[in-house]
Amino acid sequence: MKRILISTAICALGLDTVCGMMERYNPDGGAVVRREEAHAIVRANERAEAIVQPDQVNFRTVQPTLLLAENAVSVLVKGYFRAGDRMAQIGEATARRYPLQRELLRYVHDFTHGYSYPVQKLFVHIDDIEFADRSGDVTLDEEYTDEANGIRHQKRPVNRYEMENEHLQARQLSEIFITTREGDQVIDEAKVRTEDAPIPYVRTATPATVRNIGVPESRVGDNEFNYQQTETSEEYMRPDGTPFVKTTIDWQRVAKPKPPAPVQAAPQVVVNQPAPGGGGNGNIFHRIFGW
Repeated sequence: MKRILISTAICALGLDTVCGMMERYNPDGGAVVRREEAHAIVRANERAEAIVQPDQVNFRTVQPTLLLAENAVSVLVKGYFRAGDRMAQIGEATARRYPLQRELLRYVHDFTHGYSYPVQKLFVHIDDIEFADRSGDVTLDEEYTDEANGIRHQKRPVNRYEMENEHLQARQLSEIFITTREGDQVIDEAKVRTEDAPIPYVRTATPATVRNIGVPESRVGDNEFNYQQTETSEEYMRPDGTPFVKTTIDWQRVAKPKPPAPVQAAPQVVVNQPAPGGGGNGNIFHRIFGW
């Protein structure tokens, strides 16, 4: 009798599918026999899903919206009741606010305008929404170029020079860098730049030395000078502190030696001797003719 009362109570709750699985009381056997039919079990499951409360959310969609100017993310959340393939929205959508997360990937360099711009991955981290279709790090932009926060290029010299000995000057090398949160980052290696003025060598106090090369040479048409090849050495100091000796090969004019003056003949001495036989004429002839 108690079994019949329990069966009647279950049917009163509206579980007709469950009641369909049972037979009436058999007075001969005195027992209730269950019907193990597959279709009856399926109908019972469907009935169990149908009695779930309609305001019980078991699924939520997450739609993030980037608020770049505010450095934040607005997340629109919609709640749904999902049973099998059926899904219905429950209540109104709500908005939540999260901080924008950035991950630096690299920099792009604009050497024409002198700026570098960070390339970042933008994402939001969501870990407090139950039954959300997305959670953890949700990417908003794989590669975002932040042109609003460009970093100005800077230039600094390095202790290296490109020497131009023939012009007695040097050009100092310089590098381009940017200052980031991680420190200085060189973006263009040291080299000579056309906008940098050359640095002249400095003449030292060491006197110049001149050395003759070979012997003087005469040249056709020049009767007054010979030409002597010379090597002149002058010491300079480079900007890096190293000495440089400039050697110049040149010609110098050397006056030709003048021929010696002609030797004059010694004057003749006249001796007044009397001519033989006396007489003054002899002396005259002797003076004139040497007699």
